[in-house]
Formats: sequence, C-alpha cells, structure tokens
Amino acid sequence: MKKTYLLSFLVIAMLFAYGQKQIRIPKKVEDSFIEKFPSAKKTEWKKENSRSYIATFKQNNTEIFANFDEQGNLLETNTEIDNSALPEKVINAVKKQFIDYKIIEAKKVEPYRKDIYYNVIIKKDNETIDIDYFENGAMIGFEIMTETETED
Repeated sequence: MKKTYLLSFLVIAMLFAYGQKQIRIPKKVEDSFIEKFPSAKKTEWKKENSRSYIATFKQNNTEIFANFDEQGNLLETNTEIDNSALPEKVINAVKKQFIDYKIIEAKKVEPYRKDIYYNVIIKKDNETIDIDYFENGAMIGFEIMTETETED
C-alpha cells in the first residue's frame, strides 16, 4: 500500500515538474547577472525571445528587471520607483498633458549606452496609459493599454 502511494506521489510530482517550463540560462548570462547584481534576492528568469533573457528580482526591497543578451551583455534595467522619485519635469509634463490622470506606477529605465528615461503608467476612470518620458519631460511615446494588459 505504501509503495502505491509513493509511486502515485512520484508520478504526480514528475508530471508537475514536466509541466513547468524550465529555462536554461547560459553560463555567460548567469555570471554577468551575479557580477552586476550580487545582492539580488528571489530571482526569476524568463526568456524574452530567442536571444535575450529577463531576470526579475529584488534588491534593497526594490523590484528590478534586467535584460541580458545571450552573451551576458546587460541590455537594459527597469527599476520600480516611487512616484515622488520621478523628475519634476516628468511629473509636470504628465499633469499638463493628461489632466486629472493619476500616476499609478513609475519605473526608471536604463538602456545600455542610451539615455535614461522614465516609464509612467497613469489612469483615469477606466483608461490606463503607458507613457515614456525623457528626464527633461519630453515624451518619447505612449500606448493606451487594453484591459488584459492592465491585469498583467
């Protein structure tokens, strides 16, 4: 009887493990990540496309997303920030261009070898908009989000 339970448990565990999508992170990517973010906690990996990997983790109680290519080069980081940490010119641009909208999320985006910009998600009633701004308040672009995008 015990053997039957044990065998059943092992079969279920194997099926569950098989159902989980395992991502193999290249050693170069893993080594680069550890070098750049030695204090990262609770790291989860996703393969963004055939040539890049995204690590999601916490560092100093802040959620960070780091995008690496398959050679281990850091392509970009996205760091969640408090709305009050947005540059004043970005806050003013949002207030001027999107009257009565509320900032619900902000991130500092640092692309490798490019200008830092800020990603701001705003909401008014049932409309949610995802906007990118340079530090000087110049808008890079925006996208009106669908209901399914806001649930992610």
